[in-house]
Amino acid sequence: MSKGQDNGFERPSAAPSPLGRALSDPDLDRFARMVESGREIAASRTFAGVIRTVQNAVETLLHTSDCLVVQVDEKGQPVGDRSQSDPEPAAWEVVRQAAESGRTIRRRGGPGGVRPVLCAPILLEDHVVACLFATQGGSDGAFGDDDERVLDFVATLAGAAFENVAGREAYFRSLIEYSHDVTAVVDRHGRTTYVTPSIERRLGRRPEEVEGRAPFDLMYGDDLDAVAASWSAAVRSPADPQTLEVRFRHADGSWRWMEMTMTNRLDDPRLHGMVLNLSDVTERRQAATDLARASEQFRLAFDHAPIGMALVDQKGREPGRILLSNEALAMMLGTDPAALAGVNVNDITHPDDRHVGYDAHRRFVTSHTDVAQDEVRLQHSSGTWLWVRVRAALIRDESGAPDYFIAQVVDVTEQRAAEERLVHQALHDPLTGLPNRRLFLDHLEQAIARAERMRRHLAVLFLDLDRFKVINDSFGHGTGDTVLMETARRLQELTRASDTLGRLGGDEFVVLVEDLAETDEVRAIAQRIQDALSLPITVSPAVTVSLTTSIGITVARPGDSPASLLRDADTALYRAKDLGRARYELFGDHLRMQAVSRMSLERQLREALDQQRLVALYQPVVELAGGRRVGAEALLHYRTSSGALVGPSDFMEVAEETGLIVPMGTWLLRRACHELAVWQERFRDPRLRVTVDVSPRQLLSVGFPNTVRSVLADARVKATSISLEIGEAALTEGGETTRATMAELQGMGCQVGIAGFGTGYSSLTYLRRLPIDFLKVDASFIRGLGRNAEDETIVDAVIKLAQALSLTSLADGVDTADQEHTLRRLGCHLAQGVRFGPAGPPEELVLSSQA
Repeated sequence: MSKGQDNGFERPSAAPSPLGRALSDPDLDRFARMVESGREIAASRTFAGVIRTVQNAVETLLHTSDCLVVQVDEKGQPVGDRSQSDPEPAAWEVVRQAAESGRTIRRRGGPGGVRPVLCAPILLEDHVVACLFATQGGSDGAFGDDDERVLDFVATLAGAAFENVAGREAYFRSLIEYSHDVTAVVDRHGRTTYVTPSIERRLGRRPEEVEGRAPFDLMYGDDLDAVAASWSAAVRSPADPQTLEVRFRHADGSWRWMEMTMTNRLDDPRLHGMVLNLSDVTERRQAATDLARASEQFRLAFDHAPIGMALVDQKGREPGRILLSNEALAMMLGTDPAALAGVNVNDITHPDDRHVGYDAHRRFVTSHTDVAQDEVRLQHSSGTWLWVRVRAALIRDESGAPDYFIAQVVDVTEQRAAEERLVHQALHDPLTGLPNRRLFLDHLEQAIARAERMRRHLAVLFLDLDRFKVINDSFGHGTGDTVLMETARRLQELTRASDTLGRLGGDEFVVLVEDLAETDEVRAIAQRIQDALSLPITVSPAVTVSLTTSIGITVARPGDSPASLLRDADTALYRAKDLGRARYELFGDHLRMQAVSRMSLERQLREALDQQRLVALYQPVVELAGGRRVGAEALLHYRTSSGALVGPSDFMEVAEETGLIVPMGTWLLRRACHELAVWQERFRDPRLRVTVDVSPRQLLSVGFPNTVRSVLADARVKATSISLEIGEAALTEGGETTRATMAELQGMGCQVGIAGFGTGYSSLTYLRRLPIDFLKVDASFIRGLGRNAEDETIVDAVIKLAQALSLTSLADGVDTADQEHTLRRLGCHLAQGVRFGPAGPPEELVLSSQA
């Protein structure tokens, strides 16, 4: 009932607050009792306590034994059995009026036994929730103003106390309602008399489903004996709560682990039961189970791992102590796990590798790195060293500091040895064991830096065994390998420990000589090498070979690089070979100029190829017996950027060395075949042929026969219409590969011949085995015809050799009528040269049945 309504009952005029009016009471003794009563009311912690102290206060202060606290509903009607509370039912009207008005109501006594009544409303949050009701024993009595002020004061204190109690109860009610734990009270008969709402969250059951039932019905059967024992212990020792873990059935049928604490309150008049506090520990139990399982799995994996494993301490001033190791690690090190326990890893680590462990520990401490991997050497119990790969995973303590790490250890000794073998193979010649080009250049680079720093000289000697190919062809590659190994052995005996000896491939060796005081010293070294290598080499009791050596020498100058030094030495070597072999040549300014010129020529060739400035000129080929022009030879030229025409004799060597001859030769073959198709149609002679030179690099290039097929198909000419000239030098370079390629070309229908025959070193036995169709006599012999009897004898021998082998003979460089007459007399089949027409563009070429 809201405060402030006027119901017409007697009411004093407005006055100060009840406390203010009470303080104005002149009766100091009564005032003291009011203060004391106020303290008691305020100290009450329950509604019942508030009611009891309020009734005591009213009876003491108003000297009456008839005092009630009457609860009222929202309509102001008294709640409860009024007949048992007041012998005068009419007095309840006073309660109703006080509740409705929110003011204190006073009624005087009167005839018919009507007793005086004083009733004050008790407010909680501005609403009347109860009335403080007092009466006096006689009908002639009456309450005065002071009595009203006292009752008003007590009612105000009661409202404040009710509000305090209500707040506290709401607080504890919230704690109980929202608690994750479950609290229950079980009486001495085993029935649940109370359970908190949280049981629905924990076990899926509403409180009313559990209250009145025995909690033991929800427990796992195997746990009941332990529960009974704890119950008995709690009964025997009320001051000692009992705690155990019990399984309870959830409403969904699953089992939940609960930590249950029993507290004996059977003799507490407010509870009369055993208080059970239940905390759900299912996840904790599962986590513990998972942890135990994981620990066991780790232990099994650790103990039985096929690789070495160890726990290594990372605390203290000297981290690295082995806490635990497995059998695999112990076996790896030739000991047992017990012997490894307590050993510091540094004590069994190679001194040169101990910094690895220190560095890893420093990273663990100073950064967030928790994983490290490296390879170190550990000592076996036998004293030998094993290469192992260690992967360490750090475990930190609660503060984040390194605690220990788990190390996985794999023996990589064999792997390292294999890798070292691979590295050695990658950097060394497999036959002689000497450094190869890559390693030699690396040593040379370091040597250049040392020489500049020490202000000393160094030199590179490039060696080539003269005519080594003949040994391979004559005695086989086994003999050739023996010669190479003996050459390497002799060179190793001649060189100093500070020198570097290498084999670049084939029969090419290089020597790096350091710490030269004078450049002339290298000449003496080259001479000693030539003298040592010229001594006969006994391959077997039946085979002894002798060789000479050509050597190119270069002395480093400021600014030289490893590549330039090797290039200059190679240039000097070629110079030595050009001057007759079996000698050494020192790279100087003249050779440097030649090298610069060669580099310039190479650049011009690349530009001519890229910018399509290649030119094909054609020289007629004549049948000497009848004078018929049977075809022409295609000669490769190129034009410079200024328009000058450069012939093959000026650039063919550089083109061959650089490999440019392969794309240039393909271009010439394609161009010549297309021109041939034009000639055959123009001159109406399908017998016309074209001859094209094939360099050694072309012949040995991959897929050369397929290139020829493709060119013939594009030009729509027959293979029988082209002749391929192969230089005699190519025969000694490719060996069986060259012969097989020539056979494939001949099988296609192409005519294959040897150009410049007589200038090389082809053996007649080898010549007979070659798949060839013609021999071309070199122009150097043709020029001597009519003037030099020896040249005529050589030409005659070559022509007769061709006849004996059923080959066509062709003379090159025929310039005069006398030369033509002599060749016709000797029986030569074909000829070409100025005598029959110079080389010219295809449109100027005349190919007819007669010259």
